[in-house]
Amino acid sequence: MLPESSPRDANSHVPQERPSHDSLDASVRAGAYWNHDLAPVAAADRTWGMRDIAAFWVALSACIPTYMLASSLIEEGMDWLQAVLTVVLGNLIVLAPMILNAHVGTRYGIPFPVQCRAAFGLRGANVPAILRALVACGWFGKPKVNVALPLLTPAPLPSASQE
Repeated sequence: MLPESSPRDANSHVPQERPSHDSLDASVRAGAYWNHDLAPVAAADRTWGMRDIAAFWVALSACIPTYMLASSLIEEGMDWLQAVLTVVLGNLIVLAPMILNAHVGTRYGIPFPVQCRAAFGLRGANVPAILRALVACGWFGKPKVNVALPLLTPAPLPSASQE
């Protein structure tokens, strides 16, 4: 039971009037934890539909590391169809947590670092954001290393026995 001096009354279940978006932006913009890249995207400005997101996912799945994975599966003895189906199955398994992770961002228009603030706090959200960036560096950097190493490695000189 609430004490008599409680500020609650019979209309306490009525939502309080929120500050306007403009005044909120003005007060938030002065803070150190806001910039244009972290601001929520208005619903009217979100133009991607399910088709766009699916096309983006396919584009991310059809990349050099995926080709390298499929070719290494073939090299290890799988049939080409088995290798392709294995890669597709792996992408579908990864798709489930990706959808769960992206749901909040696509629904409310917030980027991943802002989404992480709820679980990790303002400064702690940097940890998963940096880990995500490191994974991206590895995922997209490894093929570049595979191309660069043969170019940087000098070719062996022909020996006298090969002539």
